[in-house]
Amino acid sequence: GEVDREKLGDIIFRDPHARRALNSATHLPILGYLLADLLSNFLRFKTVVIVDMPLLFETGFYHFTSPRLLVAAGEGMQRRRLMARDGLSEEAADVRVSSQMPLSAKRRLADIVVENDGDVEELRQSARTVGGLLQRHRWLHIWFFSPLGLGLVAAALFSLR
Repeated sequence: GEVDREKLGDIIFRDPHARRALNSATHLPILGYLLADLLSNFLRFKTVVIVDMPLLFETGFYHFTSPRLLVAAGEGMQRRRLMARDGLSEEAADVRVSSQMPLSAKRRLADIVVENDGDVEELRQSARTVGGLLQRHRWLHIWFFSPLGLGLVAAALFSLR
């Protein structure tokens, strides 16, 4: 009744056709869930919503988010972390890392890049900095991108008629 993530990973990271088949079967339902969740948060006046999505840039779903934040680690660090976390061989880790969109392409699509080649404390400090930045700019979303803001814009435009 559950997915064997290890076996699935072995298949999709070694077989591009299997990966494409899985992606085509899952991406549309995931997009529907993402859009419904974003709409729900918008209607509840949530000014900051975090979408933690491994394939945000590869799927094109980044078009539905702003700002786009990338937590980036170099390929060597990605491999070491995969080997430590999942017990993968160096070859298996290399296959997974090389199957992803190049980090340079993700960097070009991101609005904010958090470097994650250091330790946990460095990452926490970067997260605090980004969190503060998002909180400082949330008034823009409240006034311009919330139901209240859009209602005020619509009322102003209607009054100009």
